[in-house]
Amino acid sequence: PVVAGVTAVGPELLPALASSKYASATVVVPWVIAGMVVAEANSMLGAGLYIARRTRTIMVIIMSCAALNLTMNVVLIPRIGIVGSAIATLASYASAAVLLAFAGRAFLPVTLPWATIARAAAASLLMYLVVAGLYPGHGLLSVGVRAALGAPLYAALITAIDPDARALLRDLLRRRR
Repeated sequence: PVVAGVTAVGPELLPALASSKYASATVVVPWVIAGMVVAEANSMLGAGLYIARRTRTIMVIIMSCAALNLTMNVVLIPRIGIVGSAIATLASYASAAVLLAFAGRAFLPVTLPWATIARAAAASLLMYLVVAGLYPGHGLLSVGVRAALGAPLYAALITAIDPDARALLRDLLRRRR
């Protein structure tokens, strides 16, 4: 939902916060935000390595992925420009996540709820498709309209299709009573 939400508001948000000369940079926003999301998962996925204090293993993985990032930048930037750099960064973060999870599973296996992730991705995509084109050309007002409609829409969609979200909502409502 973060990637879809920021991607939906990015074309209006970036020029409003910076200036119109940065409007063309909105093509990298989805790649950068996705990379940030994946990078933040690394500490959870590699928790076993952190707990077992396998700092050398962590260093080798991170350095290898940095080398992958540099190599991909050299290959992709001349071909597709700044988007190539953003793709290289996302790919290196994703590689680090996979390698950290794989290496850390001997110490602390982390299982991801793939079905929940798929449902969240589907709800995010639907939310994006509905709000991305709303109220174009109005800068921060467009951002506000899209965020004000997108967040509750995503909440409604995920509650409708995900049993964990429904249970969370029931618990929240029970506590409010």
